[in-house]
Amino acid sequence: MSNKKGRYVLDVGCDIVVTSCYIAKTFGCKVVGIDVSERIIDRSNGRAKREGVEDRVEFRVEDTQSLPFEDNLFDAVIGEFIIAFVEDK
Repeated sequence: MSNKKGRYVLDVGCDIVVTSCYIAKTFGCKVVGIDVSERIIDRSNGRAKREGVEDRVEFRVEDTQSLPFEDNLFDAVIGEFIIAFVEDK
Protein backbone atom coordinates (compact mmCIF):
# COMPACT_ATOMS: atom_id res chain seq x y z
CA MET A 1 0.00 0.00 0.00
CA SER A 2 1.33 3.41 -0.83
CA ASN A 3 1.60 6.03 1.84
CA LYS A 4 -0.84 8.46 0.20
CA LYS A 5 -3.06 10.14 2.76
CA GLY A 6 -6.80 9.76 2.38
CA ARG A 7 -6.93 6.09 1.46
CA TYR A 8 -9.97 4.12 2.56
CA VAL A 9 -9.21 0.61 3.86
CA LEU A 10 -11.44 -2.30 4.84
CA ASP A 11 -10.02 -4.68 7.45
CA VAL A 12 -12.10 -7.87 7.23
CA GLY A 13 -12.03 -9.92 10.42
CA CYS A 14 -10.20 -7.15 12.25
CA ASP A 15 -9.89 -9.18 15.47
CA ILE A 16 -7.66 -7.30 17.94
CA VAL A 17 -7.36 -4.27 15.59
CA VAL A 18 -3.62 -3.84 15.86
CA THR A 19 -3.40 -3.62 12.07
CA SER A 20 -6.37 -1.25 11.70
CA CYS A 21 -4.93 1.18 14.22
CA TYR A 22 -1.44 0.89 12.75
CA ILE A 23 -2.67 1.70 9.24
CA ALA A 24 -4.71 4.67 10.46
CA LYS A 25 -1.83 6.03 12.53
CA THR A 26 1.06 5.34 10.14
CA PHE A 27 -0.55 6.12 6.80
CA GLY A 28 -3.35 8.50 7.84
CA CYS A 29 -5.94 6.24 6.21
CA LYS A 30 -9.58 5.93 7.13
CA VAL A 31 -10.17 2.32 8.15
CA VAL A 32 -13.34 0.30 8.57
CA GLY A 33 -12.78 -2.87 10.58
CA ILE A 34 -15.41 -5.58 10.61
CA ASP A 35 -15.79 -8.72 12.69
CA VAL A 36 -18.67 -11.06 13.54
CA SER A 37 -18.03 -10.69 17.27
CA GLU A 38 -19.68 -7.78 19.08
CA ARG A 39 -17.19 -8.30 21.92
CA ILE A 40 -14.28 -7.81 19.52
CA ILE A 41 -15.87 -4.65 18.13
CA ASP A 42 -16.35 -3.23 21.64
CA ARG A 43 -12.68 -3.92 22.45
CA SER A 44 -11.65 -2.46 19.10
CA ASN A 45 -13.31 0.86 19.83
CA GLY A 46 -11.49 1.05 23.16
CA ARG A 47 -8.15 0.31 21.55
CA ALA A 48 -8.70 2.94 18.84
CA LYS A 49 -9.38 5.52 21.52
CA ARG A 50 -6.24 4.56 23.45
CA GLU A 51 -4.20 4.74 20.22
CA GLY A 52 -5.65 8.17 19.40
CA VAL A 53 -7.13 7.12 16.04
CA GLU A 54 -10.84 6.95 16.88
CA ASP A 55 -11.48 9.71 14.33
CA ARG A 56 -9.97 7.58 11.53
CA VAL A 57 -11.35 4.13 12.31
CA GLU A 58 -14.82 2.66 12.48
CA PHE A 59 -15.59 -0.84 13.71
CA ARG A 60 -18.74 -2.72 12.80
CA VAL A 61 -20.28 -6.13 13.40
CA GLU A 62 -20.68 -7.59 9.91
CA ASP A 63 -20.71 -10.96 8.16
CA THR A 64 -17.77 -11.34 5.77
CA GLN A 65 -19.93 -13.32 3.36
CA SER A 66 -22.52 -10.55 3.04
CA LEU A 67 -20.77 -7.19 3.14
CA PRO A 68 -23.03 -4.10 3.07
CA PHE A 69 -20.60 -1.90 1.13
CA GLU A 70 -20.93 -0.67 -2.43
CA ASP A 71 -18.48 -1.95 -5.04
CA ASN A 72 -15.17 -0.09 -5.42
CA LEU A 73 -15.65 1.87 -2.19
CA PHE A 74 -12.31 0.87 -0.65
CA ASP A 75 -8.81 1.51 -1.94
CA ALA A 76 -7.53 -1.62 -0.20
CA VAL A 77 -9.02 -4.64 1.56
CA ILE A 78 -7.07 -6.75 4.02
CA GLY A 79 -8.03 -9.99 5.71
CA GLU A 80 -5.07 -10.73 7.93
CA PHE A 81 -6.81 -12.88 10.54
CA ILE A 82 -9.83 -14.22 8.70
CA ILE A 83 -8.88 -15.44 5.24
CA ALA A 84 -8.19 -19.02 6.32
CA PHE A 85 -11.75 -19.34 7.70
CA VAL A 86 -13.73 -17.89 4.80
CA GLU A 87 -15.17 -20.53 2.46
CA ASP A 88 -15.94 -18.26 -0.50
CA LYS A 89 -12.82 -16.12 -0.81
